[in-house]
Amino acid sequence: MENIISHKFFVNISDLDVNGNMRISAIANHYQNMAGIHSDMLGAGMKKLRANGKMWVITRMYMEFYRYPVSDEVIEIDTFPLKPSLSTYDREFQVRIDDEILAKASSRWCILNTSDFSVVPTSQTPYVPIEFPERTLTPPQKIAMDDSLDWKYVYTRTVRASDIDINRHLNNVKYLDLAQDCFSLSKLQGRKVENATINYLHQAPEGSKIDLFLSEIDDVKYIKGVLQDTSSTVFAIKITIIRDTIDK
Repeated sequence: MENIISHKFFVNISDLDVNGNMRISAIANHYQNMAGIHSDMLGAGMKKLRANGKMWVITRMYMEFYRYPVSDEVIEIDTFPLKPSLSTYDREFQVRIDDEILAKASSRWCILNTSDFSVVPTSQTPYVPIEFPERTLTPPQKIAMDDSLDWKYVYTRTVRASDIDINRHLNNVKYLDLAQDCFSLSKLQGRKVENATINYLHQAPEGSKIDLFLSEIDDVKYIKGVLQDTSSTVFAIKITIIRDTIDK
């Protein structure tokens, strides 16, 4: 069984942002799909888990971007799982064109029982035995949301039916688009995300109203989404946005 898999993707116009770069949510969507494909190959795919009352959830992700893919390029994404801990599974990704590495990401996942959302120990997961590769990137960290951050309300987003995934909550990729909408086009023009850390903290089902807040310290931006009805923080993002010096 392959411990690393790769797949090629064509960059379409619909994948691009205002600067002509591939959107980070489009890249993250490929990461998500690749993780699903490989988990299925390893004997712990979504269908098998759901048939046994379980589901995958992502808890954290860290992403680095060195050069963004642009229209009509063909990128190749590699992914591999790391050795599981007692309750979590880390997985890495990289985006490349031949030998040029464009982006990397590390992610942390767990398996929950769908009945009560309790964590399933990794010892109970039917992974096909493989040799796990070594870590190549910093693992995704917990974002420190201390009192020094000066939060400003930006907008409220209602979770709609089109946002919901098979687990019946807001899909993890959608949070990146919610974060992007905290900025105007004029603030995004000519700039790019250098790195981003995402913490997924609570589920957001259909009809949830999420208040978005932003705190800025130079190029580093903090974004959090808070459920109106419970005041629970749904997600937190720490993102570094710098000037894009590459001509398209």
